[in-house]
Amino acid sequence: MASVQFDGGKHTTKQATSGHIPHDFRERDNYSNTDIDKSRTHLNQYFGCKTGDEARSKLKKRIAECDAMHPPKRIKQDRKTSIEIHIPAPREDLDDKKLREFFERSYTELENTFGKENVIYGVTHFDEVHKYLDPQDKKVHESRAGLHAVIIPFTDDMSFVSDDKKSGLNMNNFYKKNLPNIVNNKLDIVCNEVFGFDFQDGSKTANKQTVEQLKIGSAKILKQKKELKKLKDIIEHDKDVVDDLKIEYDSYQLDLTDLKAREQALFDREQAFEEEKAKYYAETKKALEIKYKQKEDALNESVEYYKEQLEAENKKKLNAALKEQVDSVKQFKEWRCKERTEQADEVMQGSNSGFSRELPI
Repeated sequence: MASVQFDGGKHTTKQATSGHIPHDFRERDNYSNTDIDKSRTHLNQYFGCKTGDEARSKLKKRIAECDAMHPPKRIKQDRKTSIEIHIPAPREDLDDKKLREFFERSYTELENTFGKENVIYGVTHFDEVHKYLDPQDKKVHESRAGLHAVIIPFTDDMSFVSDDKKSGLNMNNFYKKNLPNIVNNKLDIVCNEVFGFDFQDGSKTANKQTVEQLKIGSAKILKQKKELKKLKDIIEHDKDVVDDLKIEYDSYQLDLTDLKAREQALFDREQAFEEEKAKYYAETKKALEIKYKQKEDALNESVEYYKEQLEAENKKKLNAALKEQVDSVKQFKEWRCKERTEQADEVMQGSNSGFSRELPI
């Protein structure tokens, strides 16, 4: 019978971004699943996100929002941050229009159940539908398309998680044994509204089985196929990891080459700067020396000029003072000469009057 599948769907952020998103959005050139027909990829349905880049960005942003609202005590390297579920078509040979409506309404029901913010994207792979031979009835059947949806296990938004188990982004408290039943019961309602029958009816008949179950003939083969599928998933994941490592290595080599080029360019710039600095210092020193010499010469000229002016002024003052002294001496001599002349006249007059008087020396 048809049933939602959760097995093997818990992923770390790295597994989701490097493995499952590139696969779901058909970003690779080659796939281990040989039934994928890329010429029919345009028939696929996309919900929530249209591209792998958009899905990666939305996934990382929502995880950051959840951790901000409910910070974890510690984050392990293998922390499971998302889960991918697969919803197969309930039966084969269904009307394409109604089948697409079923997947669209199923995606809406997932948003209602887990919270619109926590359902990152959904992709229906119609490009995987192919013919195969059923080992049970020996007849050729057509495989069923399936909706792959990625969900963030943010328990605070889940009504089916008890209050004492609400612990932010927590896969252990989110994924319980009754979770598939919760989703299957909601898909029963959607399937009845679209097709008029239950998504699961409790039967074990071949036409009610999943795509994988329809391809096996016994419980032993089923176990082997599941183990093979897990091994293929591991190989596919490892291949994706190797591809990512190769891309990272190539990017590292490019970054290393670019870093060396930048380092050399920086060294060249430093050398050029040192040369320009030395040249600037030499030119500045020379200019300052010339300027200093000019100022020194101008100052010496000024000193000589003021010295000459001072000497001329002092000479002028000295001459004036000397002239003043000469004039004084001259006046004194004139006065002395006059006085002696007057005395001589008095002597002469005295001798004429009968008494004598000595002339002053």
